[in-house]
Amino acid sequence: MNVADRVEFTGSIPRSQLAHHYATCDLFAFPSRVTEMGGKYLGEGFGVVNIEAAASGRPVLTSTHGGCPETIIPNVTGMLVDPTREEAIADGIESMFRLSPEDRDHMGERGRRFVAETFAYETISDRIESVVSVQRSGRSGKSLRGP
Repeated sequence: MNVADRVEFTGSIPRSQLAHHYATCDLFAFPSRVTEMGGKYLGEGFGVVNIEAAASGRPVLTSTHGGCPETIIPNVTGMLVDPTREEAIADGIESMFRLSPEDRDHMGERGRRFVAETFAYETISDRIESVVSVQRSGRSGKSLRGP
């Protein structure tokens, strides 16, 4: 396909090396599909790898399926593509590389801030506590933080 001099096909990467690969890539692409088969959904339901790549300051191209859209801000921190259409994936990657390296870096930096603000442990735990408290107080009149 004439891309061997520009694209590295790594295959499986040990978890211990992921941070290095995230930090050194030009673009992280994860066009994961979620499909239904026999009453079960198969595929990546959320896309933690998108958050890991964004936390490393890289722009993310990801799927319109599952929870992947929740991991980016379209056209600000990355791009969404329909993973069932190969041409949409190719067009998305091509459009990301039409951006200058500086513009991709800025997109990645906005992604890093988005992840820090949206998916930090404290933020997530506060949101979960809030939801659980509301649900518990609705059923029993008590929250998790007190009687």
